[in-house]
This record gives sequence, C-alpha cells and structure tokens, in this order.
Amino acid sequence: MDLSLLLIIPAILIAAILIVAVREGTSNPLPKILGITIGIILIGSLLVPVIQDANADESVVYDDYIEISSDTYVDGVFEKLTSGDKTYAHANGIGKGMIGSQQYNVHKADLDVFFIMGQSNAAYSYYDASSASPVAELGQTYYYGTETQPVTQSVTGTGMYDAVNLNGTAKIGHLEQPFMAKYSELSGHKVYTINTGWNGASISVLTVGGSHYNYEQRTINAGLNAINMSYYNLGSFGMIWLQGESDAGLGTPVDEYKADFLALFDAMRHEGPNTFSTLFELDNTFIVQTRTARGPNTAEALTELAEENDHIYMATEITLTFTDDNGYLRGDDLHYSQAGFNLIGVAVAEFIVENHLT
Repeated sequence: MDLSLLLIIPAILIAAILIVAVREGTSNPLPKILGITIGIILIGSLLVPVIQDANADESVVYDDYIEISSDTYVDGVFEKLTSGDKTYAHANGIGKGMIGSQQYNVHKADLDVFFIMGQSNAAYSYYDASSASPVAELGQTYYYGTETQPVTQSVTGTGMYDAVNLNGTAKIGHLEQPFMAKYSELSGHKVYTINTGWNGASISVLTVGGSHYNYEQRTINAGLNAINMSYYNLGSFGMIWLQGESDAGLGTPVDEYKADFLALFDAMRHEGPNTFSTLFELDNTFIVQTRTARGPNTAEALTELAEENDHIYMATEITLTFTDDNGYLRGDDLHYSQAGFNLIGVAVAEFIVENHLT
C-alpha cells in the first residue's frame, strides 16, 4: 500500500475540526486549538523520518576511497590522502568515521580470490604497468607481491598490495590489472590475485608430485595469509590457467596432460587423495586456450577438459588470433604482449561474470 494513503484519514479529521472551529468563531477556541495541535503532530511525524534519513549513517566497506575537497574534515576510521589535485577519505579500519558532517559505518569487505597459474605467459616475466588497461579504481583490486618469483621479473615487496597507485595509474600490468579492473567493474566485488607462474614449466612439474608443486602451494598459502581477515570476508576462489606451450613442444599426449591437470585440479578442490591447501577450496578453473603454433595436443587436451568436467571452463580462445604482426605477441611468436594481456584479462572477467560463476 502507498503510505501516502494513510494521510487521508488524519487530513479529513483536521479539515473537519478546522471547519468546526471557523463556525464556532472565538466563542469556543478548543476545536481550533485541537486542530492546530493535531496538525503540528502530523507534520512532525512526517518530518521525523526525513530528518532521520538525512542524518543516517552511510555504509561503506574497508579500503573504499571517497573523493573529497582538500579542506573536508575526516575522523574515526578515515584518513585523508592526497595525490596531485585529488584528495580522498580512505576507510582504513572497521567502525565509525566522519567525513564532513556525515557519519559513516565501515564494514568488512567481500573479497574474491583468483590464482594465476601456469608457465611464462602466466608469470610476471613480461608485465608492463604503463600500458595496462583497463585500470580499476583505488581500493578494489589487489595482487600478492613477492620477491621470490622464480626466473622472472620481481614484484617488489612481499604482501597484499593495491594494484593501483594513489594517482590512479596501474601499479602492475600483466593479466592481473585488466582482469581485475573489468571483473570488479562488472561484479562489484573487490578482487585479489596470487600468481604462481613459472617460466618453461611443463604440466608434469606443476601437478601433484611435480618439482614446482610445493612452490605453488607455498606461494598461494603465503598470499592467503597476507589477507587481514579482520577486514575481509572471502568469497569465490578461482584459478586462471595459462599453460601448455612447453607440452605442445614436447608432444605430451592428450590423455597424459589431462590426467596431470585433473590431479592438480582435484587437489585444489579437495576431491582427490591429495589436499593442496587447507586455507581454501577451489570453486572453478578458467582456461585461457594455448596457441597451437608448437603443436595441437595441449589445445586439444584443454578443450576436452572444459567439455568433460564440471567447474572447468574454456574462458577464452582469443589467443588463437594473436600474432607478432597484430601486436598481441612480443615478436617471438610465443609470449603475449601487454596489449594481448589486456584483451585476455577483459575476456576472462566477462566470461566469469556473464556466466554467474562468482
């Protein structure tokens, strides 16, 4: 029912009382007094919720940034940060805070986590922050930085970092920045990536029992332990898989590749004899198709894995169109350029959100 209809009865009563008051004149002021009193009560009852709404606490989540003027007062769980001509109120805690005259309640943020796994096209060897796009807003996207990425370019520091600089530029490129920016835009979720890529790694060294398996475990556990659980609620866990160039060159049989992949996948989902980590249970895996330039076996294996198994998806095959000439490879007919990663990241994010896999 429209609440405005509830005003009809008191309005009729007031009108009746005022009519009586006019007819009575000044000889009996009681009806007029009653009418004025009821009118004041009614108007007050209408204004109270309006006033309450105007002063109600606004709700935001941890690590949100709100752009403000440089002279705006902030207090409580907000800090004021300035970069260039922009000033932000940054929610750096949980609880109450003030921005100007408005009070805010800051709550824990929901956070989705994705593991980027595979070989050199998954690793940080070729990232370029300067040409990464799209770029997320502050406080929405995070990556796990580590100085121990094997045989790859280092990502400075060890911990969970915002993927965007305070001035709004990308702090990291590669697959992470475009994927997270588009994913956050489409889903409305904050998102965190942990990268375990290793140059030149075949599936046999990445799967259960392989020489790099422990490295993957250590890196993911360290990345998850870097999350301050006082500030975040963990949501979906996904794996983005970029691997297969080595196995295509080695001619790894399709069935052998599939068996090794499923051993890793099952361990991460707690569905086989091995448990990858007690800190999470994998929800879904999203495959970036491997180019067939070195051989068809890996691409065939990945296609069949996605077709035959629940929770394994072919997120994009856009890489099959990449060439050195169109700029999506780095001139070696093998490794993706940042322009290529931009397309891949957006395509994977769109696939996940559009198919409601988060």
